[in-house]
Amino acid sequence: MRSEPGSPGSAAGLNDARGLRALLPPITLRLILRALLGVLLFLCGIVLGAWLIFRFRRHVEDGNA
Repeated sequence: MRSEPGSPGSAAGLNDARGLRALLPPITLRLILRALLGVLLFLCGIVLGAWLIFRFRRHVEDGNA
């Protein structure tokens, strides 16, 4: 069921959308750099975790031989 453009339901939805948009921080260079740093650290964590798994898996296999 869709509400008509002039009905009270559509105005409430518009106000909700504005309220949610007001919670977002302004997009600045600092915010973009912090987001990129977060992605970089996340990827470094994945690489480090994979490296540790492969290294110690090889170490355990060599110890059992």
